[in-house]
Amino acid sequence: MAALQTDYLSLPARLLVPLITSTVMTDPQLEKYGQYLASWDYKLDPGSGAAGLYVLTERGIEEKLLALFLPENGDGLRSNDVSLNNLSSQAMVRWLWSPDGRFGADPLEKRNQIIRSSFLEAAEKMISLFGPDFAQWKYGHDKFKHARLQHALSAVVNDSLGTQFNTHSHPRGGYGNTVNSTGDADMQASGASFRIIADCADWDQALAINTAGQQGHPGQPHYKDLFETWARDQYFPLYFSEARIKGVTESVTTLVPLE
Repeated sequence: MAALQTDYLSLPARLLVPLITSTVMTDPQLEKYGQYLASWDYKLDPGSGAAGLYVLTERGIEEKLLALFLPENGDGLRSNDVSLNNLSSQAMVRWLWSPDGRFGADPLEKRNQIIRSSFLEAAEKMISLFGPDFAQWKYGHDKFKHARLQHALSAVVNDSLGTQFNTHSHPRGGYGNTVNSTGDADMQASGASFRIIADCADWDQALAINTAGQQGHPGQPHYKDLFETWARDQYFPLYFSEARIKGVTESVTTLVPLE
C-alpha cells in the first residue's frame, strides 16, 4: 500500500518516450540524449536525471501544441482536450501519435519538429542546471522539483523568525500525472499532506504521515519535524492501543476546566 500511495510511474511517459526517442535518435546532435532517455524506467524519482529530461520535454511539447492549436486572442476558449493554460495528457498522446491537419500541410514533419525542438531545449536546460555529466543530473533538486513549506507570516517577519517558520527545501519526485501527485510546478504546491495505512485486523500496525508536524507553534519541537519524513515518502507508526501509546508517550497535557 505504501508503494501505491507513493508511486511515481508516469503513464504519459510510458506512451511518449518511445515516440520521442525514435524521433530524436536520427539527429546526431540528440542521439546520446535519446539513448539516455530510452534507458529510463518511466518513474519520476527524485534522483533520476532522465525523469528531469522527460518532464522538461513534455512541458515544451505542451507549450508548442498550445501555441499551435489556440489563437493568440483565444480568451475564453475551452474544451475537454485543451485550454489556454493546459493540455489534456490524453489528448497530447493521441495527437502526437496520430497527427492530423491541425499540424499543417505536413503533420508528421511538424510533429517531429515539435518533438525535436522540445527535446533539444530540455537537454540544454538540464546542462545549464547540472552540467554535461549525466551522473550529476537530478529531477529532485532545489533548482528543479522540490518542496518547501512557507508560513503565511514568513514574508513579514525577520530572517531569524522566518527560519523557524519555514521548512528547508527538499527534493521531490512525481508531477501532476503520477499517483503520488505533486503538481506540475517546480516547487510542490499541491498533493497529499496526510496519508494513513490501516490494518483493521491489528490497528497497532497502522502507518501514517502528516506534514510538516503535529504542533502549530514554530518554537515547538514537533512544529516541522515530520517534513523530511514526508518529503522522503516515508511513514511513522500510528499506535491505537493504550499499551503501545503509553510506550511511546513523550509528554501528557492535562486540560482542567475553570471552576
